[in-house]
Amino acid sequence: MLLILFLSLFSIIAYHSRVYGLAIIIALLPTYLLRFSIFNLPTTLLELMILLLFLIFLIKGKKYKDINFRFKGKSFNKISKTWRHLLLAWIMVSVIALGLNLELSSLGLWRAYFLEPLMFFIVFMYSINSKKDQAIVFNSFSFLIAYLFLISFYQYFTNWNLLAAYLKPNIHRLTAVFPQPNMLALLIAPLSSFLFVYALEIKKRAYYLPAILGFLLILATKSQGALIAIIISLLFYFLLKRSYRKFTLIILALIIVVFTLFSSPRQYFNNLKQQVFNPGEGLRITSLEIRSHLWQSSIEGIKDNYLLGTGLNSFKKTIANYHNISWIEIYPHSHNIFLNIYLELGLLGLLVFIFIIKQIFISLKETLKQNNKIFYPLTLAWLTALIHSLVDLPYFKNDLSILFFIFLGLTILNSSNEN
Repeated sequence: MLLILFLSLFSIIAYHSRVYGLAIIIALLPTYLLRFSIFNLPTTLLELMILLLFLIFLIKGKKYKDINFRFKGKSFNKISKTWRHLLLAWIMVSVIALGLNLELSSLGLWRAYFLEPLMFFIVFMYSINSKKDQAIVFNSFSFLIAYLFLISFYQYFTNWNLLAAYLKPNIHRLTAVFPQPNMLALLIAPLSSFLFVYALEIKKRAYYLPAILGFLLILATKSQGALIAIIISLLFYFLLKRSYRKFTLIILALIIVVFTLFSSPRQYFNNLKQQVFNPGEGLRITSLEIRSHLWQSSIEGIKDNYLLGTGLNSFKKTIANYHNISWIEIYPHSHNIFLNIYLELGLLGLLVFIFIIKQIFISLKETLKQNNKIFYPLTLAWLTALIHSLVDLPYFKNDLSILFFIFLGLTILNSSNEN
């Protein structure tokens, strides 16, 4: 009854304003964790909201009449021909990957990672029509960070929802509503980078608070990958912005001097090189060495399936053939987005993804040419996610795939001269 009541209320709001419907979905991205079955079909609350919003979009404005698969024509389309080709290719490689490992669980993941994000993206593109609409989206980012911070604050003192692995004597790592701290860090890192730089660019103090709360959440998760991604991205921003450049160079020089005087840079980089290229196998190996083992196993799997890959949701099954350290669990993905896409979606999938990333930065360049204030915030969000993707996977999860298409929609809309 509560579910029916909530979805009915959501439908009423979304019918009167699709933008507010989008904002509710964005603010409630973690609701993919609320899982249940309808007529024995597994689903999530997040999925039902996206389906309802898409149906409202089609029916209210009779958009279903405009659906076609033609790439030619003079009718206005917010999604350019280049992006339509790329997204069609992305769906096609996902269907091929699904066919290579056609299971019920794979079908569910295909819906969550490919079909539903594209449905959300279409509604997003045709609903965000002004700066006011964008501001509602940004406010939903803030709301999402704020309540996850409050839940984590409560969790810090009560250990609610924390697995034993994240309790003392182990390192105390917060997770909020998620089962793992990295899940929280992957969602929050690009949002925090975006809001912080957006606040700097438009001089609006209201966005500093959620951005700082997001940074505190990253510290609480103790996710080194997310923290390094944010630091590198912000360094990129402060070096490029002329008003901050001199101060940033002075601070950077001081850090390098202190690091050189009080540590051994050569030893540090040799240790890093050893962990990445020649990881140990004992119980004291680092998280980077565990990832290195995953990467090496993934590369071996790719060598044997270099053309088509092994299919969607096949990573654990494939890597079991190359996994040779019994005490390390077989993870569900490779902790590197390029290796994971190559292994599961094949060479064509990897090429399509690379072209998507290339087109994103072409669109960002167009935004820069227009002196749009959102250029740096969007660039920082993408940089944070991409740097983090080298050691984790900021796409193949229900909320993260939607987040990817949110930033993609913002990038395309702000790069278009018509908007």
